Amino acid sequence: MTSPQRNFFFYLKMTLIFIGLFILEQLPVALLSMSVYLQGTFRQFFLFLGLASLFLIVFFLYRYLKGIGWLESWQLYLNKEKLFYLFKMFAILIAANIGISMVLNLFGLLKNQTTANQVGVESLFSAVPVWIMGLVLVILAPLVEETICRALIYHTFTNQRLAFILATFIFAFLHVLAFSWDLVVYLAMSAVLTYTYQKHRSLNESLAVHALNNLLGFWMIVLQMQR
Repeated sequence: MTSPQRNFFFYLKMTLIFIGLFILEQLPVALLSMSVYLQGTFRQFFLFLGLASLFLIVFFLYRYLKGIGWLESWQLYLNKEKLFYLFKMFAILIAANIGISMVLNLFGLLKNQTTANQVGVESLFSAVPVWIMGLVLVILAPLVEETICRALIYHTFTNQRLAFILATFIFAFLHVLAFSWDLVVYLAMSAVLTYTYQKHRSLNESLAVHALNNLLGFWMIVLQMQR
């Protein structure tokens, strides 16, 4: 396969794809958020729209990524070596998150135990069915975010160091609306995910580690709600 000519229009196309996919990721969340302020039939309607848009985005994006070769068959990862690597990177990700958070808390730099992004996510749990939030956090978010913040960037820039820096910082800034020490936590998380992708240039691997991290966060929120 010949490499695409990297000119102004190539970078413009990649930028528009990035923006488009980012907006698509927000669509189900926006529809689900709107349902919080509605009642009865209107609330059910927006819940349905949010769920339908989620399934459509995941279905078509997944098929497209497999079609262009960015995603491989998951059967290739059903062996000890691959699974060990995935869980090793997941463990490193958790250790990095805990370690950075502990250091920041030690110096009183984190005002809250949870980041602002996590607080926003948790606020939806009280009004949106838990299983739908699980789909958003464990399937939709990792699929779209790993596509735009890892695969798309690495297919845009040939310089590996530049791609690593951009992928790491863009992912972090997408999760922090304003500068705060929360950014350091997301930078650590993003650096691990970016390394996971870059090691074998595998979207499957960074996607799996991201999904495992979000699954853990999802269950922690569910357990807190049941107390």
